[in-house]
Amino acid sequence: MFSMAIVMALSACMQNNKKQLPEVGDKKYYEVTNITPDTSMTVFLVSEVTDVNDSIATIAHNYTFYDGEIITDTVRSEINGVDSQVSLKALFAKDLMMFNRDSLEFVEGTEKVIYKSHMEENTVMEPVRLVLRTVENGAEVMIELSVEERKVYAKEDVTTPAGTFSCIKFSENHVAKIGDEVSFSNVVYWFNIKNDVLVKQTISNKTGEPYLVMVLTKEE
Repeated sequence: MFSMAIVMALSACMQNNKKQLPEVGDKKYYEVTNITPDTSMTVFLVSEVTDVNDSIATIAHNYTFYDGEIITDTVRSEINGVDSQVSLKALFAKDLMMFNRDSLEFVEGTEKVIYKSHMEENTVMEPVRLVLRTVENGAEVMIELSVEERKVYAKEDVTTPAGTFSCIKFSENHVAKIGDEVSFSNVVYWFNIKNDVLVKQTISNKTGEPYLVMVLTKEE
């Protein structure tokens, strides 16, 4: 079964769903498949804009699991014009689960990453880095979160249960260094050129093998 960490990771990444200014009631339906060496498991996600106020979009994510269990998660994304700014703490939620968020002290870097509404083909976007400090069991722990290798590729056609879309492909690496431990994920997004809706997303490990695949099935 999906772990809560996977759900949190996906919720954070879903904030990157850059699009035209959202409207309350916008809904997107996705199939999300968690892939392991032995099996795969699919859950169903409904992403709904529940509020847009003072350039903050509030999005509810409802996950329905194979056994009928439902998990709801709410995220907020800042909108500057039609660009989105996402907190790195939210983006790396699964890596920070072990810590009390209030104990994380800012050291240096940038606390938010920007996702532009219009991405030019075959371009590179600036990396973002945030360093935090906390104390666990009397010992100092340094945390470095970085979003690297942010690349926009050429257009690609992507087919999902919702149809075939002409998309812009965008990828970035998420790297979390906590003490001596390092975690790595490559996240790839395909956005519909027509309306900037997220059509497909994959999250892969360092060897390039995807462990999470999300595809659009319907939009309202």
